[in-house]
Amino acid sequence: MGCCEYTPSDLRHRIVIQTLTLTPNDSGGQAESWSTFATVWAKITPKSVKEINFAQRIEPRVDHEIVIRYIASLDAKMRISFDSRIFEIKSIIIVDEVKEWIKILATERSGT
Repeated sequence: MGCCEYTPSDLRHRIVIQTLTLTPNDSGGQAESWSTFATVWAKITPKSVKEINFAQRIEPRVDHEIVIRYIASLDAKMRISFDSRIFEIKSIIIVDEVKEWIKILATERSGT
């Protein structure tokens, strides 16, 4: 899909892009916390559903395509929160390499 095939009116979902922060804890380990990197409008489209065997139980895995306007410093180590759902970023594609749109391929976590 080219750069001109997306319009601002396609972005109907308000998402929060989160970044991971590791903080040392009292037991010598690290505590994870997620903080807001950016809150943006997005287009979220489910792409595929698979069932995977995880720890001897079957869990659905839903892959999504998320389109947002270009943001510098977006990183695949971040995650996306939408309502009560969490999406793990798998890949970031700058559409047509023109820094106008970003296509994010993400997997929705089950059980969240």
